[in-house]
Amino acid sequence: QIVLQVPSSGQYTVSVTGYGGSTGAFELDVEDGVDFGLSSAAQTLREDIVALGASAPTQDFSFDLAADDILVATTFALTGGLDTTLSLTGPDGMIRKRVRRTGNFAGDRPERRGAV
Repeated sequence: QIVLQVPSSGQYTVSVTGYGGSTGAFELDVEDGVDFGLSSAAQTLREDIVALGASAPTQDFSFDLAADDILVATTFALTGGLDTTLSLTGPDGMIRKRVRRTGNFAGDRPERRGAV
């Protein structure tokens, strides 16, 4: 998961690749703001199921953000063996943050199992 208060206004790009060339489907959630379940301050920018494969080893998603917005980007693997690398690039082309996700099957999330 990437959580970052962006320093300046502009177009930010979230990129997802499979770590070590792994492929498969994943769920991508991107929000502007943090939602702790107590307010509606967070706005969903993208919520989608996407696949990585030989013809599409990287998926990029761009968003216009204002200075001091808080971007939250999360991936959840839907395919066994898929580890994702999540990167955030700023309007200046510099990578602001990069993280690797492992063992994050969406089926393991409590809301997927029907738990509260």
